[in-house]
Amino acid sequence: MRKLSYLPMCCLVGLTAVVLSGCASKRAAYTVVEEGSGSLRSTFDKKMSTPEEQLKYAQLTWESGSLRKAERRMLYLLRRWPSSKEAPEAARARADILLERGYTEKAFDAYQFLIDNYSGRMKGYDEVLEKQFIIAKKIMERRRFRWIFGGYTTPEESIEYFETMIRNGPQSEHAAEAQFLIGQCYQSEKEYELAIVSYQILGYRYPDSAYAEEAAWQQVQCLLLLHQKYPRNPDLRERLLTMTDLFNALFPDSKYIEPIKKTRNDLYQTSADAVYDIGQFYSKIAKKPESAILYNEALKKEYPFSERAPEAEQQITTLKSKLSTSANKEKEEE
Repeated sequence: MRKLSYLPMCCLVGLTAVVLSGCASKRAAYTVVEEGSGSLRSTFDKKMSTPEEQLKYAQLTWESGSLRKAERRMLYLLRRWPSSKEAPEAARARADILLERGYTEKAFDAYQFLIDNYSGRMKGYDEVLEKQFIIAKKIMERRRFRWIFGGYTTPEESIEYFETMIRNGPQSEHAAEAQFLIGQCYQSEKEYELAIVSYQILGYRYPDSAYAEEAAWQQVQCLLLLHQKYPRNPDLRERLLTMTDLFNALFPDSKYIEPIKKTRNDLYQTSADAVYDIGQFYSKIAKKPESAILYNEALKKEYPFSERAPEAEQQITTLKSKLSTSANKEKEEE
């Protein structure tokens, strides 16, 4: 009976750090000074003497449909009175305006500025996280150069946005889906090991989510692709066997259970074949029957239900008989 082996916690933490550390350095600083640039028009724009008046003025501008002016006037409030009670509302309004104007990345950064600077004073934290999630999905699905053969997507660009959103709300409504989509992005780019890590993180953090089963299945698919690329790699074969065992234990009623069982059985036989081949090498090429016996005995122990098990038993009997005959001849010669 094979035992299920789980990824050690220290390894998972380390891998999580590798996956999640990338965007921390890229998107670490959100300062209001960097969020907008001055212009001649903004210099001569009308400005109010209090933050309350400035907020009302900017809101009226927004309601009139002048989005660019409204965004600029909200930004002035944030720069002029960053600690005022109106600042969180202005920061949220500015982010909403940028999103309405179609500036998705700038809107995401503006929402992040709101979270980083006013998380304790802002309203609608969950709504902001949802907007960040929607923006990240848009970036993932966005097609570039549509006029050239329909364009192409660059899902990897959305990874840092999903990671930021998860850090903002690790237990939020869309956190598990965001983690799953990170895995999908890596998988679409054929970064299978990073995809596997992302799916493992999902299984560890959100084992009861609606995406846990699909993430486990996608881990199997990634490992299969790696195994096809490196068919003689015993570590990959063992990881794939372990993952199929784990999937079978966690999701026995899954719609994927039959292909999982078939994959597991095929791998079981392949693994037995590999051990048998090593035994044959020691028996026929290296002429080391003792080593050949050890490998055949290991095959019987590890893969007792494989097609190679009876052959291994026969090999053991034959090799032991040869060793016994050889030993008897040596005694007679003495």
